[in-house]
Amino acid sequence: MIKINFLLSIIVTCFAIALSTPACAETASPPAKKMQVVVLESPPFVMKTDQGFTGFAIDLWEESAKRMGLDYEYREASTLQELLDSITMGKSDVAVTELTINAERMERMDFSQPWFDAGLQIMIHQAPPTGFWSFFQQLEENGHLKVYLWMGLGVIVASFLLTALDRRLDPEFPTEWKQGFSESFYHVLSVLTSGKTNHKLLFGSYGTMIAAVWLVMGAGVVAYITSSITSVMTVNSLERRIWVADKDRIDDLTDLKGKIVGTLSGSVASMYVAKAGLSGRGFSTLGNLVKALAENRVDAIVGDQPSLVYLLHQRPDLPVIPVGNVIRHEKYGFALKSGSPIRLKLSKQVMLAWETGLIDRLRKKYFGG
Repeated sequence: MIKINFLLSIIVTCFAIALSTPACAETASPPAKKMQVVVLESPPFVMKTDQGFTGFAIDLWEESAKRMGLDYEYREASTLQELLDSITMGKSDVAVTELTINAERMERMDFSQPWFDAGLQIMIHQAPPTGFWSFFQQLEENGHLKVYLWMGLGVIVASFLLTALDRRLDPEFPTEWKQGFSESFYHVLSVLTSGKTNHKLLFGSYGTMIAAVWLVMGAGVVAYITSSITSVMTVNSLERRIWVADKDRIDDLTDLKGKIVGTLSGSVASMYVAKAGLSGRGFSTLGNLVKALAENRVDAIVGDQPSLVYLLHQRPDLPVIPVGNVIRHEKYGFALKSGSPIRLKLSKQVMLAWETGLIDRLRKKYFGG
């Protein structure tokens, strides 16, 4: 009897195990979902290449994620606001770019320990260029060169006409076209520039009237050339004096009153400019921001100092320069969606990066020195 009961218990146990096995298989946890990391291109912190993303922030994140054993994939945001919304709405787990840590953002998202000390920088247009080429360009921009060209064409046409008439009406005039044209050209320019000439008067009284009209036209031509050159030189001098005065006077945002100030839309700089009561204009990317300043569409720009300095090193041809000191000190960190379970672990990795010298090595790699 005991043997029968023992056998029955074994059968029941096996049957129960057999029944429970499919259920366990059905309730087994699915493969872990890849962590979504949103990035925003901002050299030298995030740069896009054919092989993927690289840069100061990318290198630091990838080293930290490797040590934490995280599986992730990148998704790119086109604007700063898109990156911030991706974190606050829970579409992404981590944001990697030059993201400033401040109280307003910390109400909507979590941050790691800071990994970069930065600040805001003011930039203005470079001093107006000087020299002959600059003067020549100013003449062209103001339309004077076109007038000069038409004047030159008029002189050549008048010289040809005078040569043709003299060859027919003046027996003492040189018979060769080359010599005759050179004499006519000299007489025409002499009248235009000095109002004097020793050319014979043709056509009697009509010739005298024509000569008088030509003298008046010559006086007008000389007056126009003199005034146009003087005005361009005066404007160049005034622009440079104004630029020097502005450059020496600009130290902080209060010195930008009455000027149009460009910033990156959604950035700390844009909030800072708005709080200062300045007239601000937002741009979607750093490249567009600096381009607007180079094209004089804004009077000054305010942005993150590291990125602006790096851009100038890469594009020394841009006619913009930084002025004043860093006007607001900031710290960059990785942003995480609110309540992120990896915040403490990621902060620990950032602290280790400081302690092991990784951050210093990245600074030298991307900024030099």
